[in-house]
Amino acid sequence: SCHTPTPVYGISGGSPTFTWLRNGTDSKYQVNIAGDSNFTSIITSSSRRKGRKWMRKTSWKPGKRKWKKVIAVANASSASQVTFYWRAVGKTGGLVVSKAFVLDKTQ
Repeated sequence: SCHTPTPVYGISGGSPTFTWLRNGTDSKYQVNIAGDSNFTSIITSSSRRKGRKWMRKTSWKPGKRKWKKVIAVANASSASQVTFYWRAVGKTGGLVVSKAFVLDKTQ
């Protein structure tokens, strides 16, 4: 529902695992993380280099290198809590879910 509180993650706690439900169409998905809800500037994504853009699973935990990019954006902000957005996209069905999360620099 739209009343679920936005999750807050401590900046020192490592990356969270993002999970979503199958959309009934796709077996392959991709996750993007951005600083805005329109995903105009994607900070990182689950795509691998070497052309592996899609994964056959419904969860993704960003690796250390990718999560560091998110932390760097948070650290560049003057706010102690910085909001980010993540989305899961199906290969043919498109957007599955789009949600916000907050990084707390005091934690």
